[in-house]
Amino acid sequence: MTLFIFMRVFLATIMIAAACLKLLSIPSFKRTLLQLGIFVRNPLIGVLVIVGLEFATGILMFWDAVHRWGLLLNVILIAGYCWAVWRTVRTKMAITCNCFGDLMPDQLGKKTVYRIALLFLITIALYWGDTSIKSTDGFEILIAMLISIAVIAFTALSKSFIDYKKIV
Repeated sequence: MTLFIFMRVFLATIMIAAACLKLLSIPSFKRTLLQLGIFVRNPLIGVLVIVGLEFATGILMFWDAVHRWGLLLNVILIAGYCWAVWRTVRTKMAITCNCFGDLMPDQLGKKTVYRIALLFLITIALYWGDTSIKSTDGFEILIAMLISIAVIAFTALSKSFIDYKKIV
């Protein structure tokens, strides 16, 4: 497995996991959208649009013929994430980021910018690195997906320990 294939599977897994975790915490994600002032009339529509785009991004990344469409959707999502951080900073509001639903609630701000930058760098690298996922063994793809999920779990666990240390 090449680094580009791993990054592609990593990005796909991250986007699908983010979508799933948002679906498991719809009330808090709706609250975030309302605080940002978007989809005010019906925040559930906003939840479904954003989650749908994240799912589509992740799924398209697994097909060679259309993975660039997934990258394009990811750029659109990244632009939306950047706008959300900009709006939060501009209005000086404390808005909870629901990047991974209620698994890792955090305030929109500097940490969010770092996550967005990492997603953007991976997206740009994948746009220039043209590799086929078809020739990759399914077991290797599964391992890359499990590593990606482990990264999410480790990040959530680390955040929990840091937050607990602040309380104690």
